[in-house]
Amino acid sequence: MFGLAVLGLVGLVVLIVGLVVAWIIASIPVYFAAKLITSGKAGLGQAMVATLLGTVVYAIVSFLFGVLLSPMLGSAAPAIATFAAFLVWVLVYKTSFSTRWLQAVGIAILASVIVYAFNAAIAYILGTLPSGIF
Repeated sequence: MFGLAVLGLVGLVVLIVGLVVAWIIASIPVYFAAKLITSGKAGLGQAMVATLLGTVVYAIVSFLFGVLLSPMLGSAAPAIATFAAFLVWVLVYKTSFSTRWLQAVGIAILASVIVYAFNAAIAYILGTLPSGIF
């Protein structure tokens, strides 16, 4: 029994470390996008807070809107829930980086483009891209 408890604790530590590393990695594109959009005023700490809060509120709003709207809107509810969650995520960026709405949308879009470019570059380097993309 003691061995299972230790494995459980080790697993928990590995999970927490993995989540923190993933959080840092996910914050880097947001940091670069915000740095560019805000003319250098954004910091990595701001990006990390915005990434964490944005993810949490996105999940909460998406779930709640999906659950609350499904009885009224049926199959349209997930699309509306996703759009509402995206708007709240952009609001988190707007608040975190003290920007206007359009700048916050720009941060979200540019961060997505940075992630896509990074993923495509890694896939290209590893030779795992589907043919015809590059």
